[in-house]
Amino acid sequence: MNKKKTPKSDSLNNQPSTCLSDFFLYADNPKVKEADIDDTKVGKWLLFENKERIDELWRIVSSETIKGQLGVSAKVSTFLNPNTTKSYMICVYTADYTNLDDVNQVRQQLRELGITQKIPYKTDSATIKGIYGKGSSLYYS
Repeated sequence: MNKKKTPKSDSLNNQPSTCLSDFFLYADNPKVKEADIDDTKVGKWLLFENKERIDELWRIVSSETIKGQLGVSAKVSTFLNPNTTKSYMICVYTADYTNLDDVNQVRQQLRELGITQKIPYKTDSATIKGIYGKGSSLYYS
Protein backbone atom coordinates (compact mmCIF):
# COMPACT_ATOMS: atom_id res chain seq x y z
CA MET A 1 0.00 0.00 0.00
CA ASN A 2 1.13 3.50 -0.56
CA LYS A 3 2.54 4.83 2.69
CA LYS A 4 0.37 7.51 4.20
CA LYS A 5 1.40 11.00 5.18
CA THR A 6 -0.11 12.58 8.24
CA PRO A 7 -3.12 14.51 6.95
CA LYS A 8 -3.09 18.26 7.28
CA SER A 9 -5.81 19.86 9.36
CA ASP A 10 -8.29 20.78 6.62
CA SER A 11 -8.10 17.30 5.03
CA LEU A 12 -9.80 16.00 8.14
CA ASN A 13 -13.11 17.41 6.90
CA ASN A 14 -13.29 14.16 4.91
CA GLN A 15 -14.65 15.92 1.80
CA PRO A 16 -12.57 15.00 -1.26
CA SER A 17 -14.32 17.59 -3.43
CA THR A 18 -13.18 20.49 -1.22
CA CYS A 19 -9.87 19.30 0.26
CA LEU A 20 -7.09 21.70 -0.71
CA SER A 21 -4.26 20.42 1.50
CA ASP A 22 -3.63 16.78 0.49
CA PHE A 23 -3.69 14.75 -2.71
CA PHE A 24 -5.46 11.87 -0.93
CA LEU A 25 -7.65 11.21 2.10
CA TYR A 26 -7.25 7.85 3.87
CA ALA A 27 -9.27 5.37 5.91
CA ASP A 28 -7.71 2.42 7.69
CA ASN A 29 -9.26 -0.79 8.95
CA PRO A 30 -8.31 -0.84 12.65
CA LYS A 31 -8.33 -4.65 12.68
CA VAL A 32 -5.36 -4.75 10.27
CA LYS A 33 -1.76 -4.02 11.22
CA GLU A 34 0.20 -2.60 8.31
CA ALA A 35 3.32 -4.43 9.53
CA ASP A 36 1.53 -7.75 8.86
CA ILE A 37 0.92 -6.93 5.19
CA ASP A 38 3.30 -8.01 2.43
CA ASP A 39 3.45 -4.94 0.16
CA THR A 40 4.24 -7.14 -2.85
CA LYS A 41 0.80 -8.79 -2.60
CA VAL A 42 -1.43 -5.75 -2.06
CA GLY A 43 -4.18 -5.08 -4.60
CA LYS A 44 -7.06 -2.66 -4.93
CA TRP A 45 -10.51 -2.21 -6.37
CA LEU A 46 -10.71 1.09 -8.27
CA LEU A 47 -13.84 3.23 -8.13
CA PHE A 48 -14.24 6.33 -10.28
CA GLU A 49 -16.87 8.94 -9.48
CA ASN A 50 -17.81 12.49 -10.46
CA LYS A 51 -17.61 15.54 -8.20
CA GLU A 52 -21.33 15.54 -7.45
CA ARG A 53 -21.26 12.07 -5.90
CA ILE A 54 -17.72 11.60 -4.58
CA ASP A 55 -18.22 13.02 -1.08
CA GLU A 56 -21.17 10.72 -0.35
CA LEU A 57 -19.44 7.65 -1.81
CA TRP A 58 -16.28 8.39 0.17
CA ARG A 59 -18.34 8.84 3.35
CA ILE A 60 -19.76 5.35 2.87
CA VAL A 61 -16.51 3.63 1.86
CA SER A 62 -14.40 5.30 4.56
CA SER A 63 -17.01 4.59 7.23
CA GLU A 64 -17.20 0.88 6.34
CA THR A 65 -13.40 0.66 6.23
CA ILE A 66 -12.96 2.37 9.60
CA LYS A 67 -15.59 0.02 11.08
CA GLY A 68 -13.41 -2.90 9.94
CA GLN A 69 -16.01 -4.06 7.41
CA LEU A 70 -14.30 -3.27 4.09
CA GLY A 71 -10.78 -4.10 2.93
CA VAL A 72 -7.57 -3.28 4.77
CA SER A 73 -7.63 0.43 3.88
CA ALA A 74 -8.99 2.92 1.38
CA LYS A 75 -8.00 6.23 -0.13
CA VAL A 76 -9.63 8.85 -2.31
CA SER A 77 -8.14 11.47 -4.59
CA THR A 78 -8.98 15.04 -3.68
CA PHE A 79 -9.68 18.28 -5.49
CA LEU A 80 -6.01 19.21 -4.98
CA ASN A 81 -4.76 16.04 -6.71
CA PRO A 82 -3.46 16.91 -10.20
CA ASN A 83 -4.83 13.59 -11.54
CA THR A 84 -8.37 14.54 -10.51
CA THR A 85 -9.70 16.07 -13.68
CA LYS A 86 -13.04 14.62 -14.77
CA SER A 87 -13.44 12.07 -11.98
CA TYR A 88 -12.21 11.20 -8.53
CA MET A 89 -10.72 7.81 -7.69
CA ILE A 90 -11.27 5.65 -4.62
CA CYS A 91 -8.95 2.69 -4.00
CA VAL A 92 -10.23 -0.07 -1.73
CA TYR A 93 -7.24 -2.20 -0.78
CA THR A 94 -6.98 -5.91 -0.11
CA ALA A 95 -3.96 -7.49 1.59
CA ASP A 96 -3.28 -10.23 -0.95
CA TYR A 97 -4.37 -10.26 -4.60
CA THR A 98 -3.77 -14.04 -4.71
CA ASN A 99 -6.40 -14.59 -2.00
CA LEU A 100 -9.38 -14.72 -4.35
CA ASP A 101 -11.85 -15.38 -1.52
CA ASP A 102 -10.90 -12.08 0.13
CA VAL A 103 -10.71 -10.16 -3.16
CA ASN A 104 -14.18 -11.42 -4.13
CA GLN A 105 -15.58 -10.78 -0.66
CA VAL A 106 -14.50 -7.14 -0.81
CA ARG A 107 -16.05 -6.87 -4.29
CA GLN A 108 -19.30 -8.33 -2.96
CA GLN A 109 -19.28 -5.83 -0.09
CA LEU A 110 -18.87 -3.01 -2.62
CA ARG A 111 -21.88 -4.34 -4.53
CA GLU A 112 -23.90 -4.34 -1.31
CA LEU A 113 -22.90 -0.67 -0.85
CA GLY A 114 -24.34 0.10 -4.30
CA ILE A 115 -21.26 -0.24 -6.55
CA THR A 116 -22.92 -2.56 -9.07
CA GLN A 117 -21.15 -1.50 -12.29
CA LYS A 118 -18.04 -3.41 -13.36
CA ILE A 119 -14.87 -2.05 -11.75
CA PRO A 120 -11.18 -2.86 -12.22
CA TYR A 121 -8.89 -4.51 -9.70
CA LYS A 122 -5.14 -4.19 -10.02
CA THR A 123 -2.07 -4.91 -8.00
CA ASP A 124 -0.34 -2.12 -6.15
CA SER A 125 2.93 -3.27 -7.71
CA ALA A 126 1.50 -2.52 -11.18
CA THR A 127 0.80 1.04 -10.06
CA ILE A 128 4.28 1.39 -8.55
CA LYS A 129 5.76 0.19 -11.86
CA GLY A 130 3.73 2.83 -13.71
CA ILE A 131 1.42 0.37 -15.46
CA TYR A 132 -1.87 2.13 -16.19
CA GLY A 133 -4.77 1.98 -18.61
CA LYS A 134 -6.09 -0.87 -20.67
CA GLY A 135 -4.54 -4.18 -19.71
CA SER A 136 -3.32 -3.03 -16.28
CA SER A 137 -6.20 -4.67 -14.39
CA LEU A 138 -5.85 -8.13 -12.94
CA TYR A 139 -9.62 -8.54 -12.64
CA TYR A 140 -12.63 -6.66 -13.94
CA SER A 141 -15.85 -7.51 -12.17
